[in-house]
Amino acid sequence: MATIKPLKGILYNSEIVTDLGEVTAPPYDVISPDEQAAFYKKHPNNVIRLILNRAKKTDNATDNPHIRSADHLRRWRSRASCRERV
Repeated sequence: MATIKPLKGILYNSEIVTDLGEVTAPPYDVISPDEQAAFYKKHPNNVIRLILNRAKKTDNATDNPHIRSADHLRRWRSRASCRERV
């Protein structure tokens, strides 16, 4: 029989993020470049930095949108901008 365990959810810290509209975005595959720029301006912890990080001309194997997204998530979690919940 399979053992089923709940996942730990990662939620925005409501003391830091008071308006979820400032940190949410639609799915990455429907966001235009102009919308991407607007989401970046809305809030420093907008999910756009995780789902559709900006590409740079200098991107390489060690510095690219995926690496920057992972780094942003690590920093976000360490600054108490979010909290975990079961």
